[in-house]
Amino acid sequence: MSERSLQQYPRNANAAHNLALITFETLDTEAGASFLEGWMAWYDRRASLHCHLAWHLAMFELHRGRYAHALEIFERDILGSVNPRSTMTDGTALLWRVRLDGGQDQSPAWRALADLAERVSRPGFLFGEIHAALAYAACSDETALAKLIDGLRALDAKWHPIAGTVALPLVEGTAAFAAGDYAGALGHFEPVEGEMHRMGGSHAQWEIFEETMVACYLALERCDDALRLVRRRLRRRGSPRDFNWLDRATAGMAAQLKSEGGS
Repeated sequence: MSERSLQQYPRNANAAHNLALITFETLDTEAGASFLEGWMAWYDRRASLHCHLAWHLAMFELHRGRYAHALEIFERDILGSVNPRSTMTDGTALLWRVRLDGGQDQSPAWRALADLAERVSRPGFLFGEIHAALAYAACSDETALAKLIDGLRALDAKWHPIAGTVALPLVEGTAAFAAGDYAGALGHFEPVEGEMHRMGGSHAQWEIFEETMVACYLALERCDDALRLVRRRLRRRGSPRDFNWLDRATAGMAAQLKSEGGS
């Protein structure tokens, strides 16, 4: 239907977005990147969806292992876009994954995103608040994190359905991870593992917290738990990043079994 829509009106950004999601979910990253790069060549940078579509293009590059190109897209099309809220949510979602994958430090960019989060965040927009927490945590901005957490607790006191039960654990787990407390992070993430999708967005957006859990398990050498989570993710989509984590967890398990056998 989206392809038919584009045939009738090639400038339909929503249809282009649909195709970006479909190619991401079906792991047709080469085709997705080729289509989106070509489609965006003439797309007005002032359009509201430009930033988000640039994020999708950067995600394709991330899954292709082209981190430098993904960061070029971040600098060119995401940071400083005309849609500040999208800049904040998409920018943090990209840089956090670069961080999970062991990429180079992006401190100035994180500070810019944290400053932006302070301007565009509001307690009722939980999807945004959760992403703001990524920026604050990456900058070790404890004051901003405390204010955000207080806002979530206030919403929880007013019987918000997910502010205290889902959003708050994700934020606190994010802060713990950034501080190097991987066990503490899992203490917040694991109880809500089956509820993470309630933060909203597509798989490509909320899965960032599953990916953070994988990083925690690997850092703690809990390779069996990493394998469990990665294998579940692979049943949905065999992404290159998941296969990389699978290899690391499998090698870790083998090393642990060898060590136990030797002792």
